[in-house]
Amino acid sequence: MGDPFALPALTIGAASLAIQVFSGIKKGYARFLSAIQMDEECGVLRINLAIQFSKILDWGDAAGLTDPEKHNEYDRKLKYNKALIFGVLSEIQSILKALKEVSLRYDSIGAEGPKDPAQRIPVESGEEPTNILNKFRTKSVIEDIDLERFAHVLRSQDIPPERRSYPRGFNTLVKVAQGIQDISKQPKRLRWALIDRDGAMRHVERLTELTDFLHTTLGDTQMEILLETTRETWLAMLQLTTTVQGMENLLEAMQKPRAQSTDSRTSFDSQGTTLVARESSGGTEALHTGPESLLQRLTRFSIIVAKSQKDQSSTKFESKHLALEDIQALELGDDEDRGTRTIGALRGKKLWVEWKSFKIMFNDEGNGILRAGPDPRLVRAVERLVALLQTKFKPKEFRLPYCLGYLIRKGKNPAFGLIHTSGDPWPETHELQSLLWVLEKGRKPPIAIRFQLAQDLAACISSLHAVNWLHKGLRSASVLFLKLTANDDSLGNMYLSGLEYARLDESGCPTTGPPLSQDWAVYSHPEYVDGNRFRKSYDIYGLGIVLMEIALWEPAEKLFTAYQPSSLVHETAGSDGNTVSSKQIHEIIFSENDGLLQRVRMNMGSKYYSATKACVEGMSAFGLPDTVDQTDPTIGALLQQAFLRVVVDTLGSIVI
Repeated sequence: MGDPFALPALTIGAASLAIQVFSGIKKGYARFLSAIQMDEECGVLRINLAIQFSKILDWGDAAGLTDPEKHNEYDRKLKYNKALIFGVLSEIQSILKALKEVSLRYDSIGAEGPKDPAQRIPVESGEEPTNILNKFRTKSVIEDIDLERFAHVLRSQDIPPERRSYPRGFNTLVKVAQGIQDISKQPKRLRWALIDRDGAMRHVERLTELTDFLHTTLGDTQMEILLETTRETWLAMLQLTTTVQGMENLLEAMQKPRAQSTDSRTSFDSQGTTLVARESSGGTEALHTGPESLLQRLTRFSIIVAKSQKDQSSTKFESKHLALEDIQALELGDDEDRGTRTIGALRGKKLWVEWKSFKIMFNDEGNGILRAGPDPRLVRAVERLVALLQTKFKPKEFRLPYCLGYLIRKGKNPAFGLIHTSGDPWPETHELQSLLWVLEKGRKPPIAIRFQLAQDLAACISSLHAVNWLHKGLRSASVLFLKLTANDDSLGNMYLSGLEYARLDESGCPTTGPPLSQDWAVYSHPEYVDGNRFRKSYDIYGLGIVLMEIALWEPAEKLFTAYQPSSLVHETAGSDGNTVSSKQIHEIIFSENDGLLQRVRMNMGSKYYSATKACVEGMSAFGLPDTVDQTDPTIGALLQQAFLRVVVDTLGSIVI
């Protein structure tokens, strides 16, 4: 038999040989994803393997190895590196085999389970808390999703060409979701049996280096695309992780490759079968930039959120109610933005208060004593919200203000008051201005600034949803600007405020409905106004309304009432005769003749129009059914992926 590494063999059948090894690599990784009975010690290991599997699948797709019709592309793109790439793939396959020997074993289990009672470890989906793919074991969640339709959405013509694809690695995670239960029911199956953790982690580190090297073989542009795809995979993993232990494993897995990276691109290791730099930073350093990457900050914040859910009913959950002496020193001025915000100061420091009304109820304090006040569950929810707004680990990408605490306003209009400050120097000569104020009274900024504002808002909502935080009050009155210098020609530093109704996207979390005023109704999804529980797609709908305001530079209420025929005025919406119901707003938006979306297209172009239309259209624009449970981790990951491509990437690709 000839030497497969001989130059003629590699020249004649490079794609064929690489395909064979690549197929073996896929099978090798699949063994780890289908293995059962994983303990906490294996959590970080499996997360890293899932990421590397996703990365090499995406590389194989870009290189032309996964599609028979693209095999010629492999020979064309990589003709100068065929021998080296074949060696790298062979080493990856060998490492996976070695890793299997120290971490997996086969069990032959009959219908009644293992004969040894000590081996009867539960393998049901809900009993492996650190398994990153636990949520995939319930097939019913995604059986109703047409993945071909979902993939078609990600190939929309308005998405930047380099982002116009469905990541092969992400697709594999979903496929595992559909099939992993069938794997776990087979009589002969793999189970985790780690006997050398340090050795296993060294294998994973080498897999990371080799896979990152493969990414560099495709050129700078393609490598950047693969890096962005890897970031999206990490975000998907965060969506799919619901336990504190799982998130901590995820954070450790993110930090591990960064700790191993250096600036060296030229040091080589002779221990492997290929001359690939052991400390290559081609991919990892670019992924983890700065003191902490965005992915790490989001994961760390998610851990805090998950822990706060457990702590909010315990005695160690410190009250965030403003101290009596601070309340007495608080100076409040006039209301702004139609009563939603009050500007004030505390001992010379500028601030603002945002109000959340509540209904008075009589709470039983024991011994027959009833005390009037807010629902204790709402108080705990406000306490938790303030605590999260105060944490130093709050990602700056949220663009949220700092919350000093809260107070309770009693009397005729009882309400919680959340007290915010900018966190930045606040010049005496500069006032805080909302987007609503600028729309009504300010000067229309250049189109480049308006595009940037739209991009910033979309990225902000994407970051909040990545940690399952619902804003619930996105409107032009909740987008604030503060100019830090007199010569600032921009709108100023942006803050996303209006958080008084914000909550985590959790089942059983206390929630309150929208205010009845038209100021809020024009931004509310029709289904939410009808009484449905709030969900991520309703936040996205509100973003779409704000994007229309930015495009047409008019407040939403004015936009809609200007197009409102008198015969359609909602009878119960108000007394001014100019109000409009949310369902009628939907008709005005989508009118094919002179609807608002058509005006958006004329003012801002097709890409901006496409992103805005997707926001107000809802789940169908993201290739998902309206009926799916958006709190499910798998649905959350799919919606996140689609929103990034269809809205964030599309807006980000606009160039003036």
